[in-house]
Amino acid sequence: MSDSWKKEFIENLVTRLQSITEANGYGVTVREIYADDIPMAIDLERFNLPAILVLDSEDRLIREHQILRGRWQIELQLVADEENDSYMNKFVRAVMKSIFANNPTAQKNDAFKALSCNVFDMECSAVIPDLNMIEANRLYQMIFLVHYHARNYNF
Repeated sequence: MSDSWKKEFIENLVTRLQSITEANGYGVTVREIYADDIPMAIDLERFNLPAILVLDSEDRLIREHQILRGRWQIELQLVADEENDSYMNKFVRAVMKSIFANNPTAQKNDAFKALSCNVFDMECSAVIPDLNMIEANRLYQMIFLVHYHARNYNF
């Protein structure tokens, strides 16, 4: 049996996010992306930053006949050693361009559909800055809602 489409989606998302480099025109270079073995942001060394932590969150399901319609929440934590908002905003823009346009200069918004054929919509529902700055590294959270259709046995 093949892996679930969610695992494939996360793998494709990580691959997409790995393209965020200054050489590709994004204005920021992501050094590490963690999706399986996720460390605490405070434990990341400066040479690993900026980094993105990909966190699988809740999934709300509605059954329609033999098909599940879901709204899956994914959280991306953007970690950097920069302390200014302008850098973090540039980092957020780079992530948005990578996911929705797959290009730093493109003007399209539907490139997320190439991450999985099950996905019919995706939205960024929140960008939350770490205003407390409790940890040594700067952290922004990006919450994405992934809307999809799947079979009962493949999600």
